[in-house]
Formats: sequence, C-alpha cells, structure tokens
Amino acid sequence: MMKELNRDFDGALELALTIFRNSYHRKFFHQLVSSQLDIDRLDYLQRDSFFTGVTEGAVGVDRIIAMLRSSMINSSVEEKGIYSIESFCTPAG
Repeated sequence: MMKELNRDFDGALELALTIFRNSYHRKFFHQLVSSQLDIDRLDYLQRDSFFTGVTEGAVGVDRIIAMLRSSMINSSVEEKGIYSIESFCTPAG
C-alpha cells in the first residue's frame, strides 16, 4: 500500500519507506516507528487510557521521551528511565 501511495505522490514518500524498511543510515529512526517502544504505541496507549478512563494503561510518555537518547546507530534510555520503560513494555496482568 505504501509503495502505491509513493507512486501516486511521485516518490514523495521515499524517505518514509526507506526508514520503514530499516534501510536509512540513522537506524534509530526505524526504532522510533517499529519497535517495542515506537511512537505509535506510546500515543495509542496514552490515548486509549484517557478515552476509556482506565488508568492501568497510563504511562509516563513525557518521562519516557525525555529519557530517550539517540545516536546514529541506536536508541537508548538513561538509567533513571529504565523503570518507566519496563512498565511500558511489560503487559499488565
């Protein structure tokens, strides 16, 4: 589907496709769109928690983002943010 859209938009999505395929030289971009800690997941868990009124899904998204560090190769998290990341990645139950 993304390839078709890219064709329709005269190649305007080529960079997005490169990142999505993990072919971009800055590997942390792929991690931001496709990993256990991707931006979409951070957003939808917080949004779902808000709209359903269920606090179990509430995560400290601002804290997680503040603790993230990215290099040309990888993303990492500061040591003081590990608990927040573990809480986010570990399913409730």
